[in-house]
This record gives sequence, structure tokens and C-alpha cells, in this order.
Amino acid sequence: MGKMLVETGNCRVLDKEHAAYLQSLIQYLREPSRMLREKVGKKAKDADTTHKNCYGLRTYFSKGLRSRLTKLQCEERREWAVLLYANFENEYRNDLKAISPFKDSALFVVDYGSNLPQMRDENNDYLHAEAEGSFKEAIERRGWETYNGNIYLIVCDSPLLSNGETFLVYGC
Repeated sequence: MGKMLVETGNCRVLDKEHAAYLQSLIQYLREPSRMLREKVGKKAKDADTTHKNCYGLRTYFSKGLRSRLTKLQCEERREWAVLLYANFENEYRNDLKAISPFKDSALFVVDYGSNLPQMRDENNDYLHAEAEGSFKEAIERRGWETYNGNIYLIVCDSPLLSNGETFLVYGC
């Protein structure tokens, strides 16, 4: 059974089945057709049966795929946020972003997985603590909490980080 990652720790290099699934997904989203949709489904099943994610758990790319594809085609922002977050640290992030409704926006991940938030930009560079107040304001404006376990994707179209559109992509 293959592994999702070639590298350990950062979840950056994908195995060939996961990469083939993402390549077919990008191709389909650029030029939707019935044939390409079937190809995405096959590649998703192949990826599900041949590897596990970076936490050692089985993946389920094929589960709910038809609905997910429809939402992505309709530019449903929450679905795109989840997809971009899931691929934030791999080589397909830029290709996915280029066809997303966020193609002209700056993306940030704010991870409250420990006592202090880890904040990264889309180059996967860690941000200084000064950004925390702005991100916290954007998150709390949605009525969400900033505590251990929650992870947010923040999409900014302005230099004011507190104006960012916030998506909860993982919550405890």
C-alpha cells in the first residue's frame, strides 16, 4: 500500500495516486465534461484505496465527490476554502487557487492547534505575532472562537487583514 507523502512531517510531496487525482480534478474544473468527471471519480477511488493521509488515516476523496464537484463548479466559496486548505502545503495549491473564486486574493491559515496560533501565508511562511490581532478580529466577527483545535482559512482582498473573509476549515 502506498503512502500519501514522500516527505514526513510537512505533508508536501504527494504519492502518485493522490497527485493523479488532483491533476484530474484541476483538468475537470478547467474544462468540465462527462468524460473528465468520470476520470476524476476513478482517480479519487484509486487514491482512496492505495494510501492514507499524513495522519495515517484512510482518505475518502470519492465520498460525496459528485456533490463536491458541483459546488466547486458553482464557485461555492466554503467548498473552495476547504479544498485550498487541504492542499495548502502541496504543489497543487497554486493551480487550484488559479481556478478558484479566490484567484486574486491573499490566503492565510490560522491554526489554533496549540496555545499560541500559528499563522502562515500562502508561501507557507510563518507570520509574526503582530498579525494575530487582525486575524482574531476577523474570526471573532463571525462569532467563532479562537481556541485550541480550530483552523481557519482567511481570504484577504485588502491589505487590512481584519477585513478578511474567514472560513472554519477544521474545528474541534
